[in-house]
Order: sequence, then C-alpha cells, then structure tokens
Amino acid sequence: MAAYGAELKLGKTPAQAQSYVKSLLQKTVVQGASASAEFQSFLADETANKGDVFLDYEDDAIQAKRAHQPVDYVIPKQTILIENPIGLTQTGQNSPAAQAFENFLLSPQGQAQWARLGYRPVLPAVASETRKLFPHPAQLFTIESLGGWDTVTNTFFSTTTSSPGIITQIENALGQAS
Repeated sequence: MAAYGAELKLGKTPAQAQSYVKSLLQKTVVQGASASAEFQSFLADETANKGDVFLDYEDDAIQAKRAHQPVDYVIPKQTILIENPIGLTQTGQNSPAAQAFENFLLSPQGQAQWARLGYRPVLPAVASETRKLFPHPAQLFTIESLGGWDTVTNTFFSTTTSSPGIITQIENALGQAS
C-alpha cells in the first residue's frame, strides 16, 4: 500500500498507481510470509540471489543498522506510516496482567522502549523526544487516506473468485498467487 499511496501522493491516477505496483511486483524475486523473516534471510545469505534491494518495514532496517548489519536504507519522501495497534482478546480484557501490559505499552516508558526498537512512538511527548531517531518523510500518509483497512482489504486483497482485489489480480496474472 506504500507504493500505491506514494504514487497517488505524486499526483498519479489510481490506474497509474496500479500500473506502478504491477511493475514493482514483476521485479519481485521473493515474497515471503513474513517481511522480517525474509529480511533476516536476505542479510544472512548473500549467495541466495534474492536481489539487491529489499522492501521492508522501517523498524527492521533501523534494528539492522543498529546491529551493524551491512545495510543502507532509504525512506521515500512519500510513504505510509506503519501503525501498530494494540488489541486484547476477550480473555485478555479480563486479565490484570494483560491490562497492565497494554497500559505499559501506551505509557511514556513503554513508548520509549518501542522507539528504541525502531517503532515510531504515538505519544506526542515521546515522539518529540525521539524525533532524531526517525527520518521524517515529506509526505507521510496513513491507511486511512487510502480508505481505511476495511476498504483496502476488500479493494486490494480480497481473494474471492467473484471479486478478487487489485493486488490479488496482479499477483495471479504474474503467477505469484499466495
């Protein structure tokens, strides 16, 4: 969604953004189940011929750089803000330990820990304190600007045969169906 949304931010039409995503996916060598796991594999085995560029989450790149991995990363001027919501199961909602953990994650101390791990904090005070840790793309957008998760899921990732999503159709046409 970052590639599609970035094209829209550049003033492209939805059709042009879809064309760009298709050209990007045509060049994709590996699409694993987990970006983080594939990134570790990409870094660990230079002989695996998985390409020269890896598209991943910002936190993985930040952690790799901090671990002195041989990686340089670029944050595009137009990119999507990765938001990591917290959710408790019904059981967790009744668990004092789960509630305490959720409260910690949303506290200044918890948010500072998240920032140290490469995740952007959501509390304004912590975000201003950790501002130097994160690049600041000129046109950072959210999933909401693309219609929200329900719309994005149905429009782009639906796997129903009667109405497959845009990404599903592209991947099927390229023989990359998951």
